[in-house]
Amino acid sequence: MRIAYLATAFLLSSSLSAVAAAPTESTSTNSTSAASASQTSASQPALLPKDHPLLGVWKWVTPNSDCSETYEFKSNSRMVFSSGAEEGISEIEVTLKPSVNNFYRFTNKVIADNGKKDCRGEPGKAGVTSVIYVYFLPTNNQMKMCYKETSDSCFGPLTRQ
Repeated sequence: MRIAYLATAFLLSSSLSAVAAAPTESTSTNSTSAASASQTSASQPALLPKDHPLLGVWKWVTPNSDCSETYEFKSNSRMVFSSGAEEGISEIEVTLKPSVNNFYRFTNKVIADNGKKDCRGEPGKAGVTSVIYVYFLPTNNQMKMCYKETSDSCFGPLTRQ
């Protein structure tokens, strides 16, 4: 499944902001994957370490348009995003180290969405889950998001803001 195109309008409603800021807990940090770390409940993925390369704000301008995607990856395993009029929050589980092919894998579950249209003109929807693979370009200030663990299934580059 394709991750929603996201826009630079990055103002979330107060209810979405509260969801994004909600703390999560981890009972184990010795695993190679946040997805496999011990959890206090199914709805609380492990915290990401503060030095994880995915953390921060990333932006991508869609080809042939002024629309752009913005992703903010947070250490509490939440991702805040916007696309066109769409705004939302995802819960993410991210590998702590890249694969042998240099890809990080993350599971993205949209937990809150305003239902408005994204850059592709499609309405957002909470409850959608997808798996995304990310690899970083040499400077770590740019990355590509991929639908498979191959460079021919990617979009980007996204630029660290």
